[in-house]
Amino acid sequence: MTTIYFSALLKQKKYLPVYNKLVKLFEDNNLSCKFVEETNDIWMRDFMPIKSTDDKYIQFDYHPKYLEKYPKLITDGSIIAKKLGIDTIKTDIKLDGGNFVCRNKTAIITSRIFKENPNNSRQELTDKIKTLLKLDKIIIIEEENDIYGHTPLFEPVYDEDMNICLIDTGSFATKEKAGKDGHITVVDIDTFDYWQNGNTKKQNLLKNMK
Repeated sequence: MTTIYFSALLKQKKYLPVYNKLVKLFEDNNLSCKFVEETNDIWMRDFMPIKSTDDKYIQFDYHPKYLEKYPKLITDGSIIAKKLGIDTIKTDIKLDGGNFVCRNKTAIITSRIFKENPNNSRQELTDKIKTLLKLDKIIIIEEENDIYGHTPLFEPVYDEDMNICLIDTGSFATKEKAGKDGHITVVDIDTFDYWQNGNTKKQNLLKNMK
């Protein structure tokens, strides 16, 4: 059974409604979840290692610009991973786990990655990340005004020779900005409606694109 890990900070009073819903959700669906102590923030996706396509765990440098004034909120993901029995490979590349979405061997990352790593050219940086995570392709989405530069509202969808990126209508990145990459076709969606309708919604989107 797959186990999902959450920060134990969710047990704090201010997060209790979320904590109680999570526990009930997992219990009702016979799923396993555990809560990890000694994190400095609740957002484990941001600071924990990223799993490569060949099943290795890559620990990126988690010191995002939006936390420069809040160093006490930074957690060393490799320490937490070690306590969980996970071996990591460290890199000095700064990449916030929230700025990473991957399906198969294609990843979507926002252009924030270049601001966080100014000593590397775009090509050098994407090549290094592709090598570390064993990716075939990285799609860069241009972002300008988002505080965090995250990619939670993107999902790459593939259909034979079509390469489509679904983007939430409420996302910071407009359809025009996302399409600047030049490698993808962008389709606006309503995230809630999309996930509620599951594969049927996805199939209809692809059918209408043809």
